[in-house]
Amino acid sequence: MNKHRAVVIGAGIAGLSAAHFLSGEGIDVLVLEKEYGIGGRCKTFVSSGYCMDTGAQFIRDSYDRTLKSVVSLGYGEHLRFAPNKCSFVRNGKFTYFKPRSQNPFRSFPWGAIGLRETPSAIALLSLFLREYRRFDIRFPDRWNLEEAGKLEAFSHLIYGSGLEFLDAISRFALGSGADALSYGACLASLRMAFADHYGSFSKGTGMLVQAFSKGLKIMRGIEAVEVVMDGKKAIGVRARPSSRGRARTYHADIVVCAVPSMVTNAICPKLGIDARRLLRRVKYSSAIVSHIGVAGVIGAKGPVIFSRGEGFNASWLCTHRSKSDEIAPYGHTLITVVFSNPDNGLFSLPDEKIIEISMKDASRALPGARIEPVFTKVFRHERARPIFSPGYSLLLREFLQKGSGVKNLFLVGDYCSSPTIEGAFESGHFAAKQVISAVGS
Repeated sequence: MNKHRAVVIGAGIAGLSAAHFLSGEGIDVLVLEKEYGIGGRCKTFVSSGYCMDTGAQFIRDSYDRTLKSVVSLGYGEHLRFAPNKCSFVRNGKFTYFKPRSQNPFRSFPWGAIGLRETPSAIALLSLFLREYRRFDIRFPDRWNLEEAGKLEAFSHLIYGSGLEFLDAISRFALGSGADALSYGACLASLRMAFADHYGSFSKGTGMLVQAFSKGLKIMRGIEAVEVVMDGKKAIGVRARPSSRGRARTYHADIVVCAVPSMVTNAICPKLGIDARRLLRRVKYSSAIVSHIGVAGVIGAKGPVIFSRGEGFNASWLCTHRSKSDEIAPYGHTLITVVFSNPDNGLFSLPDEKIIEISMKDASRALPGARIEPVFTKVFRHERARPIFSPGYSLLLREFLQKGSGVKNLFLVGDYCSSPTIEGAFESGHFAAKQVISAVGS
C-alpha cells in the first residue's frame, strides 16, 4: 500500500503538533526547519545550571488537549502547577489575586487598581462576569462578532478613564497593550489572568518540544522557498540549505505550512481570498525576555504584573519557583523579566542596558531581595505574538471555515488559533484532523 507523504514547513510548536498527530495516523511525515534548533519561541536554554525559557511562557490548565497529550507521551510527571500568587505591584507593595477564585469580585487586585480607577474597574468586572463564557481565549473564532457599537462604548470606558489596569493585564496575557486589541481580546485577557492556573515543566517549556518531536523525521537548516503547485493543488515543497546551497523539491501529498504569516505569504502562491485576508491582517507584538540568576533564595513570586503608570519599563516578572523548583541551581534564584511590545527604543538597546533596566524594575518588585547577578541572558523576539485587533475574529472564523484555498495545503500557527503556545499546538491538531478527513474521503 502506498503511504501518504506529508511535508511540514517549520518545527515550532504548531508544526511539531501537526507532524505528531499526522505521524500517529500512519502518514510519512518530513519536517523542514530553517534553524538548527527546533521549537521556535518555545525553547529552553540551559547554561550554568539554569534552565531559561526563551519566551517566558507558562502552560495554562484550560487547554485540556495539550495537557492530555503531554501526559499520554509520558511527560506528565514533569508538569508543575504551582499554587500561584499572582499580583500587581505598586510602590514596592504586592496586591495579590488568585486565579479562579471562588469569589470573582475578590479576584481583582483592588489595592493595586487604586481609588481613581475603581469605578471603571467595577464596570469592567461587570462586563467580565456577563461576557465570561463568550470570550474564551481557546476559541477566538467563536467570539461575539457584533463589536462595532460595543467597541466604541468599551473604548470610552477604558481609555476615557485612563484605566491602566486593563493595559497591564493585556500586556501580560496577550503581549500587547489594550489599545491595539479588540473588545473580545481584552475580555479574553481578563479571563486568562483570573481564570487560568499557570504552570510549566520541571526543565522548562522546552520539554513540550521534546514531547512532540519524539520520533519525527526533522531536517534542520533547510529553508522552504516555495510550495510547489500543480494547478490549484500543492504537490511538494522546494527548499534549500539555510547556508544558501542548491535547492531541491520534496514531493508530498500533503503540505502543512507552520511559519509566520509574512513567510507564508511569500512561499505560498495562489492562496484563497480568506487566507490572504487573514494573513494581511496579522501583526505581531515584539518581546524581550531578560533572565537574571542570583545566589540566594527568593520565594515564589509571579507572575507579578507591572502598571506602566508606575514607571516600570517591563510588563511583568516572575521567579523560577512560580514555575518549577528544578530550573535553577540549589540555593539560587532565576528572575525572569519580560518586556511585552517594548517601546521607547528598548528593543534596540544592547543586552547590558536591558539587564540594567531589568534589575531596576526587579529591585522595585522584589523589595528586600539582594539582586547581585551571577548570570544574565537576554532573548529578543521580533514576532513574539499575533495581535488580535478589532475584526480579527471574523476573519479567523471565515478562514477556518474555508481553509487555505489550495488543495492539500494547510496553514497552522498561533495566528490562526489563539495567541498562545497551546493555541499553536491546537492549530496543528486541527490541521491534522482536516488532513485525515481529506485522506479518508
